[in-house]
Order: sequence, then structure tokens, then C-alpha cells
Amino acid sequence: MTLVVVSSCKKDDSANDENNPINPNSGVTIDSDVQFTGVINESNVSITLSNIGDLVNGADNQISPNPDTSYFKYDIYMCNNDNTVAIQIKKGTLKSITGYPDNNMFQAFFPSGNYAYSVEAVKGIEIIYWDANQKEWSTSMGSANQSGKTFTIDASRDEGNDYVKIKALFSCNLYDASGNSITLTNGVFVGYFCNM
Repeated sequence: MTLVVVSSCKKDDSANDENNPINPNSGVTIDSDVQFTGVINESNVSITLSNIGDLVNGADNQISPNPDTSYFKYDIYMCNNDNTVAIQIKKGTLKSITGYPDNNMFQAFFPSGNYAYSVEAVKGIEIIYWDANQKEWSTSMGSANQSGKTFTIDASRDEGNDYVKIKALFSCNLYDASGNSITLTNGVFVGYFCNM
């Protein structure tokens, strides 16, 4: 007696289909570890940090005495464990006539909702990405065209001690200094901004 078994597998084309990539948002909530996942030119990219101490927070501040207006832009930078890729997200500009913003003003600067991209994050969001060759790509370089691209803070939470944690969903065009572009889709970011 001979038993013949025939089986077949269908190739999963969704992993390379920009319109239906592996869902990087699957199971990610504001309670998830600090992370970035996305698809850059049809390649999955991810950075996950289990230690918040590995996250770098920054701010670009122009502080003036009351009653003059002070300006604040906040950013988050993270890189993967072998420092081959990195991402930075900037949000600006918070204006304050009381000098340094208090925690309530800072928290109110990160509500859930849609945000526009803005060159140098003057009036919205800037994303900077460093690829495996350490080449810098930014939403602010080249033509800075972001037609049809989105940035949404899906969830925002006060973490106390001048920190706010966000979960953001986004897509964008990233440009190098020569104006070449790459496309980031299905971006998911969970991280902390610091009032500094």
C-alpha cells in the first residue's frame, strides 16, 4: 500500500503589499512598550525599547520673561539596539506667556487628534529617520510635500513628573538632502514626551 500526500501553500503576498502590509498596529496600545513600527519602501522596520531610559527626550525652547511669548518644540529620539536605524518625532510649537509651561499646559499640547506636518515642526509634526547607512531622511527636507499623508495621536496620557505618553499612527514622505524620497506607511509610535 502506498500513501501519497499532496499539500500546497499559498504565498502570503500581504507582507510586501504596501496597501496590505503586516499590520504593525496589531495589539499595540498606549500601554505597550516604547516602540516604532512601520513600512519604509515596502520593508518592515521596527524599534522596541523595554527600558524607558533608552529613550532620548529633547526640547527646542526660546524662553522669554512674562509678558513676552516663549516658544517650545518637543521631540523624542529612539534607535534600535545595534544603532543601525533611528527615528525622531518633533511636535511644535507650544506658546506660553508665563515662561516655562506648567504641567497642565504641557499635557494639553498633546490631545488625541490629527496634526499637520510642518517644516522644522514650527506648526506641527516633523519626522526624521536615519536608515541602516546612517543617511538622514526628514519630512522637512526636499520638497517637504506631505499630500495625502497623516499623523494622528490615537491616544494620550499624563504620566506625571512632566511626561506625557502617546500612541501615534502616521504615514509620510521622507526626503534626503538631495531631494530623493522614501515613503513611510503604517507607522505606529508609542513613546513619552517630556516637559523640559
